[in-house]
Parts: sequence; structure tokens; C-alpha cells
Amino acid sequence: MADQAIATVVAVQGKAYARDENGQLRELQPGDVIREGETVVTPEGGSVELALADGTPFAVVDVPEMTLTRDIIAERAAGADESAVEDETVEAVLAALEEGEGDILEDLEATAAGAGGDGGEGGGHSFVRLARIVEETDDFHIQANLAAPEAAAPVDQDPLITVDAIDDEATTEPGESVVIPVQTNDVFIEGSIVTAVTQPENGTVVINPDGTVTYTPNEGFFGEDTFTYTATTPDGNAEDTATVRVTVPEPAPEPITISIDDVTVVEGETAELTVSLSGPSDQPVTVQFGTLDDTATVSGADYDPETGTLTFAPGQTSAVIQVQTNEDAILEGTEQFLVNLSNATGATIADGQGVVTIIDGSLPTISINDVTVTEGQTAELTLSLSEAVDGPVSVQFGTLDDTATVIGGDYDPETGTVTFAPGQTAITIQIQTNEDAIEEATEQFLVNLSNANGATIADNQGVVTIIDGTEPPPPPPPPPPQPEPQFASITGPATVVEGNVTGEYTVSLTDTANTPVTVTLTYTGTATDGSDYTSQAQVVIPAGQSSTTFTLPTIDDYIADNGETIVITISGLSGGGFDSLSPDPANNSVTTTILDDTVPNTEPDPDVVTLQVIAVDAQGNPLADTSANSGAEEETLYYKVIALDEEGNVLTGLDGTNVDVVFENITAQDEDYTPSGTTVQIGTVFSAALVDDAFADNGEQYTVALATGADQSFTQ
Repeated sequence: MADQAIATVVAVQGKAYARDENGQLRELQPGDVIREGETVVTPEGGSVELALADGTPFAVVDVPEMTLTRDIIAERAAGADESAVEDETVEAVLAALEEGEGDILEDLEATAAGAGGDGGEGGGHSFVRLARIVEETDDFHIQANLAAPEAAAPVDQDPLITVDAIDDEATTEPGESVVIPVQTNDVFIEGSIVTAVTQPENGTVVINPDGTVTYTPNEGFFGEDTFTYTATTPDGNAEDTATVRVTVPEPAPEPITISIDDVTVVEGETAELTVSLSGPSDQPVTVQFGTLDDTATVSGADYDPETGTLTFAPGQTSAVIQVQTNEDAILEGTEQFLVNLSNATGATIADGQGVVTIIDGSLPTISINDVTVTEGQTAELTLSLSEAVDGPVSVQFGTLDDTATVIGGDYDPETGTVTFAPGQTAITIQIQTNEDAIEEATEQFLVNLSNANGATIADNQGVVTIIDGTEPPPPPPPPPPQPEPQFASITGPATVVEGNVTGEYTVSLTDTANTPVTVTLTYTGTATDGSDYTSQAQVVIPAGQSSTTFTLPTIDDYIADNGETIVITISGLSGGGFDSLSPDPANNSVTTTILDDTVPNTEPDPDVVTLQVIAVDAQGNPLADTSANSGAEEETLYYKVIALDEEGNVLTGLDGTNVDVVFENITAQDEDYTPSGTTVQIGTVFSAALVDDAFADNGEQYTVALATGADQSFTQ
């Protein structure tokens, strides 16, 4: 059988190898097993002592190689008459073989047949064979020495089969293995076998079955590394060593990348997104950014849009984008918008989208009730939302063993996610309990809530009590008391005379605040914030109080605008520590009417304001004759619109108001002058540049007048 052990190595003199059917060599050591079909190679006069499977000694000596098969063993093993050697004679012969001196025939005694070991009187060549050690091959044969026992001295000779290993070079990338065919450039007659390699300082090398070697650099190494390999001839008689140089080039620097993070904020807060570079750059890096609607929108006033360009100075690795989110009085689910990066210079974009999640400042709460059922019934638990919202709200649920267990067959496990649609405040989940024939005490299992989105969890655990089928169920527990709703209202003065401070506005709560309450106010009406009054955006009710007051200053102007209104509405509430707090639907706004100033000894509001175009210099100073202006070609003439009361006094309260003027030709043509504009501001200088032409047209005229409502025009 090809893979069966046929002999065991007892001793080795010199070097000896075993070569398998694939040509692979292994050096033999005492105790090694020789398998059928392997060839024993004994270069340079080596010898091997073997013990066959049955214990019979067998020696391979003075033979370059011998293939061990059962036929060879049977043919060359000692016969019965050849084995009749005393133990001490065998030991003497083996000793003579190992020492390599003397004549082994002198140590042999007579054979079992009685023949002398020296072959009789004539000397000759008779001997008792310890083992047949000659393998006949096509390349050589063994002859017994029939001549006189005088031996010739051994002569050193070069091996007939040689190998010349040649140095090699290879290149590989950092961290990557490379297969090197080191034998490709070697010089040999009948092939070579790579039998050994040395390990390099900065990597590892292994020999492959096909005679190539694989080099793997150590992690992080780059540069030149070296190792050697030894090539041996197939007969093992010759070998040579060569050096392999492997170049691992320095890796190119990692490209710089840009990324942006995600953030979560409560509505009304400023979202700060950090834009980061993967490493410092020695050159400026720029990237553009811009917001983009998702579930949060600009049109819905959820956030203020932002666009721009970030610039990273050399060495800088992070920058911050700020986007303002807006608080409102609407109960809504969690929303989000995006901040996108684009058009980077000096780097590439790795993560180009940041997500801003906006949490409602006054989120509703979710709770779950407890139920009691008789075994076999379906337990129906209600998930409740404290108030309806405009956006979806979701929460996950899952059953959990208590005294009732799934493995005990008491109920069927359930997990899932429930979603409250906009406006929905209650959802039911069902869990099946199982009836059995066992009489047992009351048991229970749990239903837990987790991972709410768009709300917070007020009661996260429902208890399902299972009563044995032989016991009547107890009455259901009373529903938990519902918290009383809390409201905020506003009251204030019905009228105010312009120029005065209003009476006090009062913002009140139905109960005392546990924590400070921030009240956001919005202003509408026919009066204009900034020109008729000065608004106050927020007021705070301190903790321990239930109300606060504020006033508004109004602005006296020159306009007869009696009856303008200020409408103040509560648009947002936060804080207070209440279960819920919302504007009182019946008293969430107040209206104040502004009356014109008619009090004596104060500047009266004129009933009529007249607008007039006058001629001025470049600084806006009126000319001596404000009704006319003149100039030579290539000069510029200046004008201004002013407001006058009934007594002709200049009113400055309308300065900055836009009005339209017209330039009308009398004898001039359009190409004779160029107006600076036809929509101008009261109190602001505008002009007409006179054009030089080739015509003798002295005295041409045009007029400047208000487009509507002019009291006069003038000629120049």
C-alpha cells in the first residue's frame, strides 16, 4: 500500500533524506518512519540503518539512493542462512560500518552452513550478508571487490548535479503579500528544491509547494527588507544560497476628507453641526453648505434656512455651522431637516449630509394601562397619548415573563411598534393567554414600552394579571386620575394714546408654576411694530408664581392714523412642570387700540401732510429758489421730496418712505439728461445728470413732479 510504513530509521551517518513521489525532500533523523514508495537518498557517502516492520535490520550504505518497496525488501533482505550471525557479530559489523575502518569480513564468523567467513584458504570473496544493500538502477551498479583486500584512498569529487541560486528582487505594497518565483533565474541541470529560508527583520517568509516563496511585510513597515533561501538538487548532493531583496514603497499620504455630524435639538434652540477634516492640511480647504427641507420645513417656520461657505485655515480641522430652529405652539412629532455639503476644494467629501432632529419643546406623553383576564382570554391593553399632535408618534412594546411565563405556556409572546396617526390618542394591543387544566394561583406577565418617537413615556409598564379559569375575575381597577389641564391667558388695556406707555398686560396661569414658564408672544393688527410701538417677544412667569405683567411703549408720529390696533397672542409656552400647559382658547389674545395724540401742549398730529419736490444742492440743502434749478451740460442737478404740515413746517417722521416722481419734457428731450431714479425716498437726495451734445440748444427745459399727490411742479 503506497502510504503504509515500511521501515523505521535506527541510525544515520552523515546526511540522509527521504524523497516522496512528489519529489519533496525531508532530512531523516532516528525514529523517522519510511513509507512504502519513498526513496532513501544518501549523498556524500552517508548511510542509514533501518528496522523493517518485522524488526529485521536493513542498511542502506554506499548507494546514492534506493526506493523502498516490498519487492525490493523481499529481494534484498537476509535469508534464513544469511541471518545466522551471532548477535555479537552483528554488533561488530555495525561498529565497523560506523567507524569506516578495517575489513568487515574479519569480524564475521562462520555461516550457519559452516562456511568460513574468509572463504577458505584462497581468501576470495565469500561473506555473510547482513542485508542486501544494492539497488540496481540504469545509472549505476554495485560490484563486489574480488581483488586483493587492499582498498584505494577516497578521492573528493564535485557533485555531478549542481545548482546555482541567483539573488532576486521584488516589490510589494505596504501590508500586501507577494509571491516570489525565486527559482526562475537559478542555474541548475535537473531542477532544484527550495529547502530553507531565513526570516527577514520586517516581515515573514514561507515556502510554497510549487517552489515559490511568499513574503508578507509587517504592518506599518516600508523600506527594503532582505532574506535568503537555500536551493538543493533533487539528489540532495548540492545546494546554494541566494539573497532576496524586497522593496516596500512608502505609502502615499491619506487624502483629506470632510464630514459633518448629526445633531438633535429642542425646537427654538440653535443647531450646531460640526464639520470636520480627517486631518490637518497645509493649504486652505473650503466647502459649501446649504439646508434642505425634510419633515421640518422652512415654509412651516420650523427653521431658518442657511447657505454659505466654510473655510478651514491651514492646520484647522473643524468648523461649526449654526442653524436656528423656531419654537411654536403646535404639538407635533419629532421633525428633521438636512444640511448638505458640496463643492469642496482641497479635500474630498466623505460624509456630505448632516441630519438635524428637532424635538418638540412640549412633547405629549405615552402611558399603558393594566388589565386582568381569565386564562384563555385575549388581554387588551390600551396605549394612551396625553394629547393629540399634528405628526406621527410611535413607541415599541414587548412582553416579559413574571410569574406567568412563555415556556410554561401561560401566554403567547408579542413584540412590535405602534404608531399614533396625527390626531389619534389611543391604540390597543392584544396578547393571547392560554387555558390549561392545571389549577394554579393568579399569575401575571408584563408589557414594557420603549424607544418612543415624538413623545415621552410617562408609564412604561403594563401588568397583565391572569386568573385561573375556576376563579371569577375581580372587578377592573378604577381608571387613574387624569391631570387637570393647565392654561395660560392674557389681558390688557383696551386703548392707549400714541406716544404713551400702555397699561399693564397680565399673563396668568390657572395654577402656580413649579418651574419658570417662558411665554412667547406674537404681534398682529394694523399697527406696525417698530414705527407705532415697540414689542416684547417673551415674558417669564417665575417659579412659585402664577402671573407676570409687562407694558409696551407706543411711538408718536405725524400720521393721522387714529384707531390702529395691536393684537398680542400667546403663541408658545414652555416650562412650569405641568403635565400639560396650553394657551386658554377663550383668552389667548388681547387687542389694544392706539389713539392719535390730541392732548394739548403736545405736538398735534396734522390732518393733512403735503409732499413737495424742492431743488437742493448735493448735500440736500435747499437752494434759495427751491422751485427752480439750472445748470450747464455735463453738470448734475439735485432734488429732494419733503413732507410739510398745514403750516408749512417740514415733518421728518415720513423720511425714508418711498414715493414715485416723474420727469416730463418741455423743450428738453430724454437724451438731454439722465435721472438717478424715479422711485425715491422722502428726505433723500436724488438727481438728474445733464448730457453734453453737439447741438446749440441752450435753455431746454423739463419738470420734476410727484407721480401722484404733488402740490406743485416747477420749471427749470
